[in-house]
Amino acid sequence: MMLVWKWIAVSLCLMNGEVTTLSGDSSAGSIVNVSADRVDVRTDDGKVTSVPLSDVLEIMFADHASVVPAASETDLLLFDGTQISWSDLNAGAETVTADTKNLGRLELPRSAVRSVLLKTLPEEWRGQWAAFLKRHNSKDMLIIEKRDN
Repeated sequence: MMLVWKWIAVSLCLMNGEVTTLSGDSSAGSIVNVSADRVDVRTDDGKVTSVPLSDVLEIMFADHASVVPAASETDLLLFDGTQISWSDLNAGAETVTADTKNLGRLELPRSAVRSVLLKTLPEEWRGQWAAFLKRHNSKDMLIIEKRDN
């Protein structure tokens, strides 16, 4: 469980977002820390607000839909929208283990994985890949590049 919090903390640091509590209060700004007991948000005026994790209802992030990820590495996409670049990946019936540059080795439940990109995606295919990811698929699928022969 602690590995998950460390991974979340590294992934979320300095991302713009909004933390909403169970009581309905919210703090918007840069998420600067997520730990096992709190979330810290730096607001536009520079103040850091600490919200106890037990009071957090939701963490929403600014819309990054227009940002196109770099095509330099292979990607692991989770159902929650998280995208992780990996250098070595092993998938089993229950878990997916990914070695990452910044987060080290991650072990994730297989049910959390939306897609795995096994090689660098050419720029001209990015639109088709993004459109494919928007589709609902209830079965495992393998997409293979068609060769020009």
